[in-house]
Amino acid sequence: MKSHAVAARHVPWQRQQRKARIGLFDRLVNHYFALPAGVVCVQNLYNLLDRSAEPLLAECAAHGVAWVPFFPLGSAFPGAPRVAEHPAVIAAAADLGVTPAQVGLAWLLAHDPGTLLIPGTRSVEHLAENVAAADVLVDAAALSLRVDR
Repeated sequence: MKSHAVAARHVPWQRQQRKARIGLFDRLVNHYFALPAGVVCVQNLYNLLDRSAEPLLAECAAHGVAWVPFFPLGSAFPGAPRVAEHPAVIAAAADLGVTPAQVGLAWLLAHDPGTLLIPGTRSVEHLAENVAAADVLVDAAALSLRVDR
């Protein structure tokens, strides 16, 4: 569905329900029509290995719209690339003294300050590791990390 159609459907609903804000999901690259509707966040596939949504991220940042990357560490689907398994990420993690997953999450947070992360967790220990990623200081080398899938 085109973003102007999304806005056309949601603005009346938003006003009727007295909802202050709307969040959008997926690739609404032509989302300019939706911005006046009070969109506060856009959720889209994005991570260190898949940056295909970079133009949308830039547009969100320019308009103060929060960015919520799904699959921030890559997909759980068989055969899909996983950030924590990429050799360049593993090397950066070793240099920084953290886990590869923490590098992937810290890179997202450092790459754009409007990023809201919702990484999956399997245990309390995994949750603590994900939260600790916010304290990882991603150096210039790790921030400029370029990876080939």
